[in-house]
Amino acid sequence: MKIKTTLMAAVFGMAVTAAPALAAWPPNTNQTISGTLSLEQSIQIDCVVTVNLSIDGSGDPTITGRSFAPGSFLCGGVVSPSGTWTAAWGPGANEVTLSIGASSVLGSCFDTVVADFDHTTNTLTFNNVTVSGTPSDCYVDGSLS
Repeated sequence: MKIKTTLMAAVFGMAVTAAPALAAWPPNTNQTISGTLSLEQSIQIDCVVTVNLSIDGSGDPTITGRSFAPGSFLCGGVVSPSGTWTAAWGPGANEVTLSIGASSVLGSCFDTVVADFDHTTNTLTFNNVTVSGTPSDCYVDGSLS
Protein backbone atom coordinates (compact mmCIF):
# COMPACT_ATOMS: atom_id res chain seq x y z
CA MET A 1 0.00 0.00 0.00
CA LYS A 2 1.40 3.35 -0.94
CA ILE A 3 0.09 6.15 1.17
CA LYS A 4 0.92 9.80 0.68
CA THR A 5 0.00 11.81 3.73
CA THR A 6 0.06 15.58 4.31
CA LEU A 7 1.39 16.56 7.59
CA MET A 8 4.09 18.15 9.22
CA ALA A 9 3.53 15.69 10.64
CA ALA A 10 4.58 16.48 12.15
CA VAL A 11 3.59 13.51 10.10
CA PHE A 12 3.55 11.88 13.43
CA GLY A 13 3.94 12.84 17.09
CA MET A 14 7.16 14.43 18.38
CA ALA A 15 9.11 15.76 21.32
CA VAL A 16 12.15 17.94 20.64
CA THR A 17 15.39 18.61 22.44
CA ALA A 18 17.07 21.79 21.19
CA ALA A 19 20.10 23.80 22.05
CA PRO A 20 18.92 27.31 22.95
CA ALA A 21 20.92 28.75 20.02
CA LEU A 22 18.80 26.68 17.62
CA ALA A 23 15.46 27.39 19.24
CA ALA A 24 12.98 28.31 16.51
CA TRP A 25 10.11 29.40 18.76
CA PRO A 26 9.90 31.67 21.79
CA PRO A 27 10.28 29.83 25.11
CA ASN A 28 7.25 29.06 27.25
CA THR A 29 4.78 29.20 24.33
CA ASN A 30 2.47 26.87 22.43
CA GLN A 31 2.93 26.61 18.67
CA THR A 32 1.15 24.85 15.80
CA ILE A 33 2.75 23.73 12.55
CA SER A 34 0.83 22.32 9.63
CA GLY A 35 1.04 21.58 5.95
CA THR A 36 0.39 18.96 3.32
CA LEU A 37 2.48 15.82 3.30
CA SER A 38 2.43 12.99 0.84
CA LEU A 39 2.78 9.52 2.35
CA GLU A 40 3.28 6.59 0.04
CA GLN A 41 3.19 2.91 0.85
CA SER A 42 0.90 0.71 -1.30
CA ILE A 43 -1.02 3.77 -2.42
CA GLN A 44 -0.19 7.46 -2.35
CA ILE A 45 -2.29 10.04 -0.52
CA ASP A 46 -1.93 13.68 0.46
CA CYS A 47 -2.93 14.72 3.97
CA VAL A 48 -3.04 18.00 5.82
CA VAL A 49 -0.97 17.36 8.93
CA THR A 50 -1.22 19.53 12.03
CA VAL A 51 1.16 19.23 14.98
CA ASN A 52 0.71 21.09 18.29
CA LEU A 53 3.87 21.91 20.23
CA SER A 54 4.60 23.09 23.75
CA ILE A 55 7.89 25.00 23.91
CA ASP A 56 9.64 24.88 27.29
CA GLY A 57 11.81 27.56 28.89
CA SER A 58 14.91 26.26 27.07
CA GLY A 59 13.22 26.40 23.65
CA ASP A 60 12.76 22.63 23.45
CA PRO A 61 9.45 21.55 21.89
CA THR A 62 7.24 18.66 22.94
CA ILE A 63 4.46 17.41 20.69
CA THR A 64 1.17 17.69 22.52
CA GLY A 65 -1.15 16.76 19.67
CA ARG A 66 -1.26 15.76 16.01
CA SER A 67 -3.87 15.10 13.37
CA PHE A 68 -4.33 14.13 9.73
CA ALA A 69 -7.13 15.71 7.70
CA PRO A 70 -8.15 15.49 4.04
CA GLY A 71 -6.24 16.18 1.33
CA SER A 72 -7.28 12.79 0.26
CA PHE A 73 -10.57 11.42 1.60
CA LEU A 74 -8.54 8.64 3.27
CA CYS A 75 -6.73 11.02 5.64
CA GLY A 76 -7.84 11.14 9.24
CA GLY A 77 -10.12 8.11 8.98
CA VAL A 78 -8.43 5.24 7.15
CA VAL A 79 -4.93 6.70 7.52
CA SER A 80 -4.07 8.20 10.90
CA PRO A 81 -0.99 9.06 12.99
CA SER A 82 0.34 6.27 15.18
CA GLY A 83 2.98 5.71 17.81
CA THR A 84 4.62 8.27 20.07
CA TRP A 85 6.14 11.05 18.02
CA THR A 86 9.33 12.70 19.20
CA ALA A 87 11.77 15.25 17.75
CA ALA A 88 15.21 16.55 18.57
CA TRP A 89 17.36 19.23 16.97
CA GLY A 90 20.21 17.80 14.87
CA PRO A 91 22.30 16.05 13.87
CA GLY A 92 23.10 19.09 11.69
CA ALA A 93 22.28 22.72 12.47
CA ASN A 94 19.44 22.67 9.91
CA GLU A 95 18.05 19.22 10.68
CA VAL A 96 15.53 17.68 13.04
CA THR A 97 15.49 14.01 14.07
CA LEU A 98 11.89 12.75 14.33
CA SER A 99 10.19 9.56 15.41
CA ILE A 100 7.00 9.47 13.34
CA GLY A 101 4.38 6.95 12.26
CA ALA A 102 1.10 6.34 10.51
CA SER A 103 -1.22 3.37 10.14
CA SER A 104 -4.07 2.20 7.92
CA VAL A 105 -5.95 -1.01 7.23
CA LEU A 106 -3.26 -1.83 4.63
CA GLY A 107 -0.19 -1.43 6.83
CA SER A 108 1.80 0.80 9.12
CA CYS A 109 5.06 2.72 9.25
CA PHE A 110 7.07 4.00 12.20
CA ASP A 111 10.70 5.02 12.33
CA THR A 112 13.20 7.64 13.40
CA VAL A 113 14.11 9.88 10.44
CA VAL A 114 15.91 13.16 9.73
CA ALA A 115 14.13 16.10 8.05
CA ASP A 116 15.41 19.52 6.99
CA PHE A 117 14.50 22.58 9.08
CA ASP A 118 14.64 26.22 7.92
CA HIS A 119 15.09 28.40 11.02
CA THR A 120 14.13 31.63 9.22
CA THR A 121 10.70 30.32 8.14
CA ASN A 122 10.20 27.62 10.84
CA THR A 123 9.57 25.09 8.06
CA LEU A 124 10.17 21.35 8.42
CA THR A 125 10.69 19.66 5.03
CA PHE A 126 10.51 15.97 4.16
CA ASN A 127 12.27 15.16 0.86
CA ASN A 128 11.28 11.59 -0.05
CA VAL A 129 12.14 10.47 3.51
CA THR A 130 11.97 6.69 4.01
CA VAL A 131 9.99 5.48 7.05
CA SER A 132 10.28 1.74 7.83
CA GLY A 133 7.01 -0.12 7.63
CA THR A 134 4.97 -3.29 7.22
CA PRO A 135 4.28 -4.74 4.67
CA SER A 136 6.65 -2.21 3.00
CA ASP A 137 8.41 1.08 3.72
CA CYS A 138 6.64 4.46 3.47
CA TYR A 139 7.94 7.58 1.76
CA VAL A 140 7.15 11.10 2.96
CA ASP A 141 7.34 14.34 0.98
CA GLY A 142 6.13 17.84 1.90
CA SER A 143 6.53 20.63 4.42
CA LEU A 144 5.10 21.78 7.74
CA SER A 145 5.42 25.35 8.95
